[in-house]
Amino acid sequence: MLRFDNVFCYTPSMKIKSLILLSSIAAIPAVSNAEAMILPTPPVITVADIRSSEKPIIVETKESIVAENQFFKRVKTSFSFTNPNKRTMSGELEFPLPEGSFVCGYSLEIKGEMIPGVVCEKEKARVAFENETRKRVDPGIVENVKGNIWRTRIFPLEAQTPRRADVDYIVQKNVSEDAKDVILEKDGDDLFVARVSSEKECNSSCEETCSQFSKGTIVWDASLSAKPFAKKWRKKIESLPEKGDWALVVFRNEKTETKLKTGFQREELLREIDAIEYDGGTDIAKAIEKLGTEDFPLPALLFTDEYDTMGLDTPKYEGIKDIVIASRDTPPTRKVGVEKITKGEGDKLGVKPVEGTLLASVWAERRMQDLSSQADLRKDEFLSLGRKYSVAGPGLSLIVLENLSQYLEHRIEPSPKLSFYNEWKKRRDAQDDPIAKRKEKAEHEKKLLTYWEERVKWWNNPIPPKKTPSSGLFEGVQQLSDTASGGGATPRRLSRRMSCRTVNNRMENYRRVAPDFDASIPMVSSAVRVEARASFEGKAVESGDGSSKNKSPTISLKAWDPKTPYLDAIKKSKKGDEYKTYLKEREKYASSPAFYLDCAGWFFKAGDCVTAERIITNLAEFKLEDAKLWRTMGWRLREAKRYELAEKVFRKVLKLRGEEAQSRRDLAIILMEYGKALYAAGDKNVAAPKITEAMKLFADAAFNVRARRSAVRSNDFQVSIISLEELNGLISWVESNDWGDGQKPQQVQFDDVYRRKLPVKLRIVLSWDADETDIDLHVLEPNGEEAYYAHRRTQSGGFVSEDVTSGYGPEEYLKKDLERGVYKILTNYFASHQTSLTGKATISVSVYTNWGTKEEKNELLTLRLDKPKDKNLVGEVKLD
Repeated sequence: MLRFDNVFCYTPSMKIKSLILLSSIAAIPAVSNAEAMILPTPPVITVADIRSSEKPIIVETKESIVAENQFFKRVKTSFSFTNPNKRTMSGELEFPLPEGSFVCGYSLEIKGEMIPGVVCEKEKARVAFENETRKRVDPGIVENVKGNIWRTRIFPLEAQTPRRADVDYIVQKNVSEDAKDVILEKDGDDLFVARVSSEKECNSSCEETCSQFSKGTIVWDASLSAKPFAKKWRKKIESLPEKGDWALVVFRNEKTETKLKTGFQREELLREIDAIEYDGGTDIAKAIEKLGTEDFPLPALLFTDEYDTMGLDTPKYEGIKDIVIASRDTPPTRKVGVEKITKGEGDKLGVKPVEGTLLASVWAERRMQDLSSQADLRKDEFLSLGRKYSVAGPGLSLIVLENLSQYLEHRIEPSPKLSFYNEWKKRRDAQDDPIAKRKEKAEHEKKLLTYWEERVKWWNNPIPPKKTPSSGLFEGVQQLSDTASGGGATPRRLSRRMSCRTVNNRMENYRRVAPDFDASIPMVSSAVRVEARASFEGKAVESGDGSSKNKSPTISLKAWDPKTPYLDAIKKSKKGDEYKTYLKEREKYASSPAFYLDCAGWFFKAGDCVTAERIITNLAEFKLEDAKLWRTMGWRLREAKRYELAEKVFRKVLKLRGEEAQSRRDLAIILMEYGKALYAAGDKNVAAPKITEAMKLFADAAFNVRARRSAVRSNDFQVSIISLEELNGLISWVESNDWGDGQKPQQVQFDDVYRRKLPVKLRIVLSWDADETDIDLHVLEPNGEEAYYAHRRTQSGGFVSEDVTSGYGPEEYLKKDLERGVYKILTNYFASHQTSLTGKATISVSVYTNWGTKEEKNELLTLRLDKPKDKNLVGEVKLD
């Protein structure tokens, strides 16, 4: 984030420079009062892959105090977003609030009028926002990301047209010695009292605390996001006694332990800290798990930016009296308590009440904090407090929708100030009828059953009656392949000359018409043929041909080796200096997520998995709660078979995107593959519960209705039908293996009509990380026939799932029996429909042979597509 007076401007070349210089770059909004609270320096940045022809969205801010009393003040921050590009986009800004503050208001400009937001559950608000943006209408949202970091998202931002959003927050003022001890405020019929304590609440990060710390453990955050704060923390270490009995724990995504013995010199401790390299994500739980042992005694000084990017839950260090969060800088202040009291109690205080809402909001926020650990059990009370006092926080967001139908569709109660509030109440009661919910579930099951019937019919009779045309996109691709097994080659990007010679315009018009799977797929004579044929016509392997039936196909994925300067530099390093070279290259390329993905991939291949994991977890530091980055990170870990960390990553994705069936499927796949790997290693008892959970997640993704709604409704069902297919394949694998006396996975219960063994010789699955993106899977069979979305059944029995044009995929290719020869796997990045500044997409291609059997094998490739219209030869499956 750069500051140009009052203008914030995101530029990709400066993102990480901003991250490194956060301690010195501050936002200085225009303020109407000298005491107005200035937004603190942001600890994280928003990452966007900006196209070379586009400019970043400009954000201007202005702050003013709109209400205050002796102890608290309400500050309004106005954000003005300007889109300098030609196309409509969405605006997104992450910003920190002062320590101890909370959001108590949000409004969005719609058609020139500021419309107030309403409080609702965080996940429901986010789902409503994202579903509405897919329809290209006007939602806005402000939500808590983590700690004191908040995010506002707005759609649409029309070209060259500023749009405003206001965020209000309340923060405690520094209470002076001569301040009144008690104030009363009346909010309607409710009375609230604020009392100041005589005690000073001196935050434990004060230098005085450090100067007396002679024995215990120092816990030091060495993640990438902590780097801007290291110098400031070091000054506090300088105030330690000259000698002490200290242990040092350095942590990132993993923990590094260094024991410092009695009599250790402070200067030696400083040298240890000065030698730290800041890199990787943040896992605070790992840092504190061994505190209190003989090697790492309490008390402890914890130095951290508190952004626990790798943690799934809030760290449990708060409230432990022997852990001092020494990195905090909150100045000494007097404690202020707020209570809700009766009129009689107020009369006894001898203080005249004044009209106001500040104390009511503070009381509600503190009451919600008290209830936060029971928020699920006391959901109604928690939400009622938030709505009544317009207070957002962990688990609650503020959202603005445009009209009655949106509030009804997403089951969100509008503000009583809106003209259609009474109409909403009347129509909402009808929506809650159990019959409506049952009808929605029945509709989902009917559609799922139709898709399932299509697959079963194909499996029973794979050969279609007629031919259909190829796309013409990959003409000449046979000439590009070495057809030899083994990796190492860069995926071939197909030139325009060889990929779309005669059919570009025709295919653009034909492109989006999906076949109706209920009827026979229409077949017409092919006018476009693949010119370069395979060296022979493929001959099907008959199921009765014992000599050919048991031959195993060879999977040859073209190992992705991006030609980048930073990887070239690492490869040329002296043995043992590769990590140093990476750190040096990071100074130039640290703003690019691709840099971390590529470098982590190199270290994985080199066998240095600890370093690779450290590097790839930097993605979690870029942007809090970015499911796309987390999903990409998980795929790369899955490709490297680092299942333990991959499982943790996809649990995070599920937490971020609980409404998506895809999130359940992603985690199920990791647990399935992790469980199979454990089984192969002989650890059946550990494998069984993972496979059991995988089956439950597949069933959940298949059968349960999800809140996510893509622009093309049939797209949502592709995750469900493929999850059902994977559930059956996993059950078949479990049944075909010997579990001995070990713990056999427990099968999930579901309707027998959906239970079917459908093993196939070849299964290829394509997924991608970018929502609102259209990427197509094409498979060129040995006889030159092309299987793709508009040619879903080939003459040799190939099957392709429906085209997914909005979402993350998946798309798949199935082949019950194989012909001798080479199957070429190709991808076409057709289009991106996103409104954010994006362009690149990461794809994951999984290739299974003997799917659903004891002999099942699979390979995975993750690679990056730079821009729409990119076409790549991903790999081959060969049967001799």
